[in-house]
Amino acid sequence: MTSFTDTLLANLDGDMEPGSELIALMRWLEDDQNGLMHYTSTNAPFLPTTPVADITALWSHVAFVHEPTFFTHWLGRDDLHNDLACLVRCGGDGSHMALWRDPAGGMKYVFCGSEGAAFTLTDNALDFVRLLVMGYVSIEDRDVLTQHPAAAHAEYSDAPWPDTPVAKDWLHRTFAAQVPVAGADLIPDGPDPFPAWIDANTGYR
Repeated sequence: MTSFTDTLLANLDGDMEPGSELIALMRWLEDDQNGLMHYTSTNAPFLPTTPVADITALWSHVAFVHEPTFFTHWLGRDDLHNDLACLVRCGGDGSHMALWRDPAGGMKYVFCGSEGAAFTLTDNALDFVRLLVMGYVSIEDRDVLTQHPAAAHAEYSDAPWPDTPVAKDWLHRTFAAQVPVAGADLIPDGPDPFPAWIDANTGYR
């Protein structure tokens, strides 16, 4: 049986490389943590970006998903799948994160909001992994990333923030890396070409 990770990777355009660090995270979650789950409403598979015991313990919306038609609806056209590929559902509102082929060169990880917001997160696979394991309950806009995940969680629930010690330990052991204080610390400064690319290819944002 083909794994969730292999299925997601196989549906990327041939030279859309998500980065070895991201693939390592996915394989660790699926193979070592038995992390694959299915949405109860649709039975569609998803892979939470931090380990939880089972679906009843799920507290974050941030998860790898296989949604090859997402951008047909989000962009209003179906011929850009070679340039933009959905990787992660990150918000309870339907916001996603994706891999984008920048026409200027290289791959970037980008945010695609349910209301049309679009911005670059990072062009570095390890930094994207760092963001995914930080422990945000839901990422629905840029402002959330200016907060520590515990503060963002407090806006959703009175319960203590669960934190993600297992994933953070894996990150440190595997890549000698740590998470930043807030996700915004990873976002590059300066002009962002992604919103302009969206405008040029849709004309409706």
